[in-house]
Amino acid sequence: MASTGSVVSEEEAQALRIQYGLGQPIYVQYAKWMQQVVAGNFGMSMEWKRPVTEVIASRLWMTVVISWPR
Repeated sequence: MASTGSVVSEEEAQALRIQYGLGQPIYVQYAKWMQQVVAGNFGMSMEWKRPVTEVIASRLWMTVVISWPR
């Protein structure tokens, strides 16, 4: 958020760390992430503020079109 010019307070930063489980060991974070991926939930795009599956789906057809052999 700070890289986009937004001012992030320490309280907001701490809330995000808790929300995303960044205080947990990396193997716990990875296991939780994999559980979500297997369930089809890739999370939210921070840039687009939409589910990642929507962002991918909206661009997938064009990728297929330009990749199709002629």
